[in-house]
Amino acid sequence: MSVPTVVRYGADTRWVQKTVNGTVPCTNAFFGTDPAPFVVKSCRVA
Repeated sequence: MSVPTVVRYGADTRWVQKTVNGTVPCTNAFFGTDPAPFVVKSCRVA
């Protein structure tokens, strides 16, 4: 059973977040935007 988790995606001070269940891809497509164009981004549990 997975628990809803807030995941942040971005870099530096530019982040977007979603509440997700289970494993999700750390991609622009999944999060629906590119919060930091031309910068390597990462996912973090908020």
